[in-house]
Parts: sequence; structure tokens; C-alpha cells
Amino acid sequence: MFTDLEWLIKLQLLDYEIYQLTADQRKANNNVKKLSDEVEEISLRKIKQGRELKRTIEEKAKLLDDIQEQKRILEQKRVDLQNDKKTKKEHIRREIKKMEQAVEVFTQRVDTISQDISRLEQEIHDKEDRVTGLKTDLQDEDKSIVKVVKKTKKQLTELEKKRALLEVNIRKPFLNHYNRIMHIRNGVAITYVNEKGLCQGCQVHIPLQFQQKIKLMEDYNICEGCGRILVLKEAMEGIVE
Repeated sequence: MFTDLEWLIKLQLLDYEIYQLTADQRKANNNVKKLSDEVEEISLRKIKQGRELKRTIEEKAKLLDDIQEQKRILEQKRVDLQNDKKTKKEHIRREIKKMEQAVEVFTQRVDTISQDISRLEQEIHDKEDRVTGLKTDLQDEDKSIVKVVKKTKKQLTELEKKRALLEVNIRKPFLNHYNRIMHIRNGVAITYVNEKGLCQGCQVHIPLQFQQKIKLMEDYNICEGCGRILVLKEAMEGIVE
């Protein structure tokens, strides 16, 4: 058997133990990341809505000022209507009607804005509650990680020592490729060709000529589909994918 391959298989078998042992910790870490991302996303949306709320409140205040000014002018026009000569009364009436319509439009807009303000305030409040709940969940996940690490620390330390001893027997290019695939393929960098002639890792068909080459176990054979190292199924006893 190809020497580096022999050591890599031993390393994979050991890494599978490590991967299984750290499963709960990885799950908890993933949960922490998801929760943290959600907190960040909600917080950003809350900031944006806070800015929108501020702009809306300012718009409402300006409209209220405009309404007051229109009402003041309108009242003055009504006084003018009573005092002016008959020839100007129709002109003043038309101005009064336009101003009354403008005040009505402004008032309707204020009502709509008031509803928008209430909606935004409620949404911001809901987001604050959600963030508070998520932060509590984060604290629980952090506690869970501490418990898991404490529980597996001794066994994991022993396995990592064994791993370090195995690594020194493998040439760097092969070890680097193995570690890279391990990282991106859920802890499995070495797999086999199954009974259907497919890579067990990615289910890509492996040509017969290549299968014969793999059976010899005299070379470093890589699946073109997933980049995993391909070996005989018998060599991978103990690994469940």
C-alpha cells in the first residue's frame, strides 16, 4: 500500500472519532452563530426602523405646523369675507374653499402618519423583545458549550495527541489536501467506491478503469466530484457516512 495513504487512512479513522466526539460542540457553535446572526440582523432592522420613525415623527410635526398656519390664514380669510366689498366676496369664497380642502388633505395625511408611527413603534418593540429572547438563548448555548467541552476535554486531548503523532508520518502536500477536504466535507476526507460504482461521498460515478486503479491501493486517487481520497471499502471499516 502507498505509505502516505496508509497513514492517512489511520488519521481518518482517528479523525472520525474526534468528529463524533465534538458533534455536540459543533452543533452548539452553529446555534450560537445562527442566533448571533439573527440578533445582528434584527438590530440592524431596528436601527433602520428607528430612523424611519424619527423621519415620520418630524414629517407629522411639520404637517401639524402647516395645518395650524393654514387654519390661521383661513380664519383671516373668513374675516375678510365678512368685511370686504361685495365684488370680492366670490373670490374670497373660492380661496376659503381651496384652503379648507388643503387642511382636510393635511389632516388625512396626519392620520395616516399617526398610524405609521404606531405601526413602527410596535414593530420596534417586538424586535426589542425578540432580541432579548435571543440573547437569553445565546447565554444558554454558551453554557451548553462549556458543559460539552468540560465533558469531552480529557478524551479529546488524548485523541489529539495521537493525531499529532500520526501527522508527522504524512508528507505535507498530502496532509494539507486531506485537512482541507476534512474541513469542507463534514469530517470525511477519505471514502470508497460503493457497489454501484459511485463515490460514497458524493455519488459521482467512478469509471471502471479508475476503480481498478483504486483497488491496487498503490497511489493517491482523488474523486473528481468531491475531492475526497478514494480507497478500498474494507480499509474504511468503522467510518459511517
